[in-house]
Amino acid sequence: MAAMGYGILVILGLVVDVGLIIRLRLQPVPWKSRGGNLATSPWNVEDFGILTGVLIVIHGLSLLLFQPAMRWINVPPDLIDTANFIMHGITFHLAGICIIFLMVRRRTGCWMPILKHQIINMTRSIGTGTMFYLAMLPVVATASLVAYTILTGLGHPVAMQEIAIQLLAMPNFWVRLYAVVLAIVIGPIFEEALFRGMLLPIIARHTGTFWAILLTSLGFAAFHMHLPSAATLATVAASCAIAYLATGKLAVAIVMHSLFNAVNLFLLFSTS
Repeated sequence: MAAMGYGILVILGLVVDVGLIIRLRLQPVPWKSRGGNLATSPWNVEDFGILTGVLIVIHGLSLLLFQPAMRWINVPPDLIDTANFIMHGITFHLAGICIIFLMVRRRTGCWMPILKHQIINMTRSIGTGTMFYLAMLPVVATASLVAYTILTGLGHPVAMQEIAIQLLAMPNFWVRLYAVVLAIVIGPIFEEALFRGMLLPIIARHTGTFWAILLTSLGFAAFHMHLPSAATLATVAASCAIAYLATGKLAVAIVMHSLFNAVNLFLLFSTS
């Protein structure tokens, strides 16, 4: 049933693709000017260095202090992986969002109007993000099938991501709920802000839009450190970047990313 449902989504995606192609022929997107708009982004290499540097320090300190703390309080061995998973989400994804938020506040000096604007923008982008999510599904499914065929032909084992294996092994409802929130809310916000909101314009200033999309998409795939999913993740990343350029709204890419993770989680739980 889950596979059938996903197949229906792919078919809907093909219909959406046809509609988008017709619309683009009638109302072409000014890609050159949209790409030029990336140059006006306030983010620079220094900002990226600050973000990654602070995250490395926070994450490094958590690893240095958290492991001894777990031994000190006698955390049962079967709960160590779960505890590490929770801490990783807090010290990386959630911390990353907080750092970006503080960087924006430092630059603007006012955070409430920005937060209100982003919430409104996100709400208005749900429909557009859903449309672009459906549109990317046929391409993502094709990339996944090609990658699977090549890897199995080369004799490479095609296994689930480690995070998926850990998620299925989690017996606690609240930990699973935390993982779901991390996957469909916190993770997409941070990763889209990092790769599409920050890295894409920084690289585009030096290489042009095409290479910026390609490099950030490959970087996004490498970031997840799972070879069998690399082609799929790179395709998702490129789709999110194109949607961001087409609409000018990072929220659209966040919605696409969130839906991709949400559907994959549903498939994971329904087939386990």
